[in-house]
Amino acid sequence: MSRNRFREIKRNLHLVDKKDAPHTLDKMFKVRKLCDILIKKFNQWGVFHENLSIDESMVKYFGHHPAKQFIRGKPIRYGYKN
Repeated sequence: MSRNRFREIKRNLHLVDKKDAPHTLDKMFKVRKLCDILIKKFNQWGVFHENLSIDESMVKYFGHHPAKQFIRGKPIRYGYKN
């Protein structure tokens, strides 16, 4: 896929109606519905054991967003924590 095609799709892809934005304090409200659907599907089809271990990771991001985190002393200091 070309860069311009990707940017065109990204520009027109919306997951939530902008009318709901002023009524919430959730910083990730634009992707919250998608996350809820994915979590429901993962729980439905996932196989979970007692000894399940989940590792955290940091997604590098240098733009401006209120959910971005800074962790001093880490290789990736600015970004979103997964």
